[in-house]
Amino acid sequence: MNLSLRYLIVLTILLSCEKQQSNGTVTYTHTFPTQADKNKEGVTELSLGSRSYFYFSNQVFTKLPTDFWFYHAVTDTWIPKADFPGKDRITIHLHLANQSVYAGLSKVNTPSALKDWFQYDTTANTWAQKASLPYRLPSSMEITKASNASKIVFGCAYDLTGTSLCPLVYNVTNNSWSRDNMNCDSVATSCF
Repeated sequence: MNLSLRYLIVLTILLSCEKQQSNGTVTYTHTFPTQADKNKEGVTELSLGSRSYFYFSNQVFTKLPTDFWFYHAVTDTWIPKADFPGKDRITIHLHLANQSVYAGLSKVNTPSALKDWFQYDTTANTWAQKASLPYRLPSSMEITKASNASKIVFGCAYDLTGTSLCPLVYNVTNNSWSRDNMNCDSVATSCF
């Protein structure tokens, strides 16, 4: 079988796995992630160079056996990981600190903000619930690189009234949240 025929067969299979819902959401019913999935709605990537962790929303990817995957770009290998234990969401915040992935929070396509926070142990392939965010979740929030491994800093965010809501800081060492009084730039929305 020549290469173009193989490509056509694979493309036909992938297209048949896509379904348009009545609410406009496109869902996918294939059982293994593909390269094309990486940029679709309902997918969040935590990139670590040639390695990445991916969260796939069950609302969009209805047949994947797990919603959390490890991908190695050099070997083009997808490895299923333990399911994210929080409520399913279209978007999620992912961050790496001390060889653990921290995940949670969302305000996209949910009736109310999701303020849960979890730690994924990359060695044991297990999740542990951490302290939930005790503050109001901003409408728009960017995650920034932590200045050290003990804190995860969520960058500046401003609500529609122009009130500064930033930055939110998760302290990895003592499993707590705080607001930091760093100066925020209302134009660049950067805390550094």
